[in-house]
Amino acid sequence: MVEEKTSMRLDIDVQKIETEKLKKEKNKAEEELEIQEENDKADRWEQKFQEMQMRNEALEKSLSEIKKENGELKDGVIVLEGSLRQYRN
Repeated sequence: MVEEKTSMRLDIDVQKIETEKLKKEKNKAEEELEIQEENDKADRWEQKFQEMQMRNEALEKSLSEIKKENGELKDGVIVLEGSLRQYRN
């Protein structure tokens, strides 16, 4: 009877140890999953940032080209106005 109680206590102790080990493994797995999710989220934001940066650069280039073209058109208008004045005189 005493041996049976001792054996049962040992079984209970082993089960407690195994339960604690499983809890620790579960907590570690949950932490790793959370870290991975945060990393994935950061990667998505980085990708969006890179895409927006590229879009911004393209828009700036387009704006620069439009300003250049606008300047050329203004120069052309000045030349045409000068020609018109000469023609009228």
